[in-house]
Amino acid sequence: MQAGGATEAFIASLPGLGQPRNYWLLDGGTRYPSKAIVRDALRDRGNEAKPSGGVCKQMLERLGFVVIHWPNMREACATFLKRMPGFTGFHSRSGEYWRIEREYKERVAAAVRDIANSEILHAEAGLAILRKLTLGEKGLPLNWQTLDSLSKAEPGLRESAYAALGKLARAEGDIGIAREGAARVLENARTHGVNNLQAGSGPECRHQHSRNALSDPSRMVQSHAHE
Repeated sequence: MQAGGATEAFIASLPGLGQPRNYWLLDGGTRYPSKAIVRDALRDRGNEAKPSGGVCKQMLERLGFVVIHWPNMREACATFLKRMPGFTGFHSRSGEYWRIEREYKERVAAAVRDIANSEILHAEAGLAILRKLTLGEKGLPLNWQTLDSLSKAEPGLRESAYAALGKLARAEGDIGIAREGAARVLENARTHGVNNLQAGSGPECRHQHSRNALSDPSRMVQSHAHE
C-alpha cells in the first residue's frame, strides 16, 4: 500500500469509504488509511461492522500502532518549519534545529551513557543519571520533583529505586524485561508514598521514534542509556 495508487485502490475496494480526512496509521514514515485497515481486517474475519474513524484509531492504538490526526500533524509541521528556518533533516548537526533542539540532547545522552559505562555501583549510577536528566540544562525530561521525592524517601526505597535505574541503564539483551523490573520497583515506591515519579513537561533527549512520550523515570533512563 505504500504507493499512492495502491492505497487509493485499497480504499476503493471497501464500500462506503473515501480518502481519510483525519486519522492515518503511521508506520516507517508512511501513512496508511486507518479506518480502511480496521474494516478490512474485520471483514476478513467475517465481521461486517463499520466502526468510525475515532473507534478505529482507538483499536489500533490499543494494539500499539501509531495513529496520527493528519490536519493537526500538518499544522504542527508548518509551525515547526516556521520556527526552524533552514531545516533540512533531523540528523543535521547545524542550523536552528541543531542549536535549539538537538545539541543539548546529544550532550546529555552522551553523559548518561558515560555514567552507565562507568564502574560505580548501580545505585550511584542511577542517582547520577537522574541528576543528569533533571539538573543543569533547560528542557530536560525529568522535573525536579522526581529527584526531590526520591531523595526524601525511606532509605531502603530510595536506594532500591536508584539501583533499579542503574541496572536498567546497564541492561543488555531484552531491555523490556529490565524496564519492567525497574517499573515495578518505582511502582512500589509510589505505593509507599513517593510521589512525582513521572516524566516532566520537557522534551526527551532523543528523537521520539516511538508513539508514547516516556511516562516514568525507568523509561526515560532506558531511552538515554540504550540509544
